[in-house]
Amino acid sequence: MQKIKENCPCADDFDHTAPLDISQKLQFLKHREGLTVQKIADYSGVPVGTINKLLRGDTKDPTLSTIEKLARTFDVPIRYFSDTYRADGLQYDIGLFAAEEQLISISHQEYALLQQFRAATAHQRQILCRMAELFLQVGEELDRGVVTLPYYVTVAAQDDRHQTGLQLDQLKIRHIQVEASDIARQADFVVRMYGSAMEPVWYDGYLLAVQAGQVSSGEVGVFNLNGRGYIRRLHRDRHGLRLATVNRHAQNVCILPQDKLRHLGRVLGPVVPADQLVR
Repeated sequence: MQKIKENCPCADDFDHTAPLDISQKLQFLKHREGLTVQKIADYSGVPVGTINKLLRGDTKDPTLSTIEKLARTFDVPIRYFSDTYRADGLQYDIGLFAAEEQLISISHQEYALLQQFRAATAHQRQILCRMAELFLQVGEELDRGVVTLPYYVTVAAQDDRHQTGLQLDQLKIRHIQVEASDIARQADFVVRMYGSAMEPVWYDGYLLAVQAGQVSSGEVGVFNLNGRGYIRRLHRDRHGLRLATVNRHAQNVCILPQDKLRHLGRVLGPVVPADQLVR
């Protein structure tokens, strides 16, 4: 049979203003090769009834198997049929077959992404693949109802004002899985509550979700005061600025003019840890 890959109307032309439909393209191939419907059926394995329905235009969405068989019979690229062939919003492209030669369908958007991937450098492809893995990991975590967050592991310390703080120079960063929640999804990291300063709201050992950034007066935040960490409510009044406690038996920490105070983030609330740390 004569090869007609280079002489197909509208073949591989996605921008053609008036592309032929499948019926017209099949009619062209049939007359070009001088074949009867029975011969096409014999060569392709597609039933006569199916071919007649395609030629009449009765079938607008043939199966992928049918398209593949006809393309191989007439020795044309699958894209020749796919210029206007869509089913369920999908555009079928040429080229991707699994080991058992099962056709893979891709959308216009997926095809554009494939072209961009092919044009990328080897290093850019590695980055794209890694990003895709991370997106899939996030999706899997959401399906399992967990979120992975940085966990700032600190140790308790006593500062020179005899107030329990966190020894930030011994900070370790791990990752922890917590149960998915609105609070967990908004958080940038997790810290552990030390001491009784925030009781009875939060007790020693609670894991708290924190959103990085500035803390407003009246909000609870994580602060670095002269190298020590505190989880307190920021309070500003005419007497000045202080890190206030909830527990009346714990002392507030007054901020002096010479102090260096950094806002590490706003506490969103407690989170529930999953079974194990992710190292």
